[in-house]
Amino acid sequence: MDQQAPPDGNTTTGPKALTIISIFFAMAIMFYSLRIYTRLRPTYKLDPSDYFISGAIVAEIIVFSAMVAAVTKGFGCHNYYLTAKDKVNIFRCLFCVEVLGLWVLSLARISVACMLLRLDKAMFTSWKVILWIAIVFQLGAAFGSNICQFIRCRPLHAMWDIVPNAKCWDPIESWIYGYVFAGISIGSDLAFAIMPMFFVWKLNRPLLERTLITVLMALGLCATGAAVLKLYYLRAYNLTVNDSLRAMVVLFIWCRIEESALIASACAPLLKSPAERILSRFGVPVFKNKTRELNSLHSTYNISNQRRWYGFKKRGAPVSMEGSDGEANMYGIVGEQVALKELGHM
Repeated sequence: MDQQAPPDGNTTTGPKALTIISIFFAMAIMFYSLRIYTRLRPTYKLDPSDYFISGAIVAEIIVFSAMVAAVTKGFGCHNYYLTAKDKVNIFRCLFCVEVLGLWVLSLARISVACMLLRLDKAMFTSWKVILWIAIVFQLGAAFGSNICQFIRCRPLHAMWDIVPNAKCWDPIESWIYGYVFAGISIGSDLAFAIMPMFFVWKLNRPLLERTLITVLMALGLCATGAAVLKLYYLRAYNLTVNDSLRAMVVLFIWCRIEESALIASACAPLLKSPAERILSRFGVPVFKNKTRELNSLHSTYNISNQRRWYGFKKRGAPVSMEGSDGEANMYGIVGEQVALKELGHM
């Protein structure tokens, strides 16, 4: 134990931290439940993006349970009042939180990428390579983080217990690991919050509707803010300092907030239809397709182009028609309808 008793006595910040985490956790569960409900009714529409976000939710439930267990064991108390057994139990719970926490983030981001791939298939094929690279990068980051976590100490249980002759990373190596993956989180959160905006603003939809979808998707910026604060408080993640189990509480709060915010932002775009119904109750008109004027086929295009147009309508294939006014690409118009279907509009 530490030599000097803390001035504020045997107090703990654990319950307060757990209350904050519980609020954001409940928000993530609510957004996920609404998403799955809209994907199951009136017809079954689950796809890979829903499966990945479901995996993130399962991992987050385990993370939240481990946090509850850590707090009940004394996480948030002064080290002075904790026994060696208490510390072992707390660090074991926190190790579980660390291992699964990054998978929550990666799976949520992959879910967003899969959703954007559906839009890409309908409209924006130039983004497909970028999205697949992002998916591979997220999987690589999660696996890389887990590898680092499992090799930080030899034997492994020295991560949470005092083991004679154990070999662990020194504090500087641990800090480098923490800062690298915190930086990856910030960059990834920012990228996945901004990327959808390039898709949405190209849709042929009313301004209010595009704004609504953008705001829902931009909830990922909240996760970015939490990741920045996590990086700021990372200095507390030094297990050699006195009162480490109390100092780390703030860092773990922001980690859980980032996870919950990212899950909510991944689910939010699929809640556009419920949000539209709520807005309609306040007098906001129902969103409708914008009418795009096209030159008459009879006056502008020759018979050959007319046949191509009717074939396009019949097969739903992309067709480009040329006439006196240049090229009119019909692919974008139908593609936008497909994209909005993917967002739960139709």
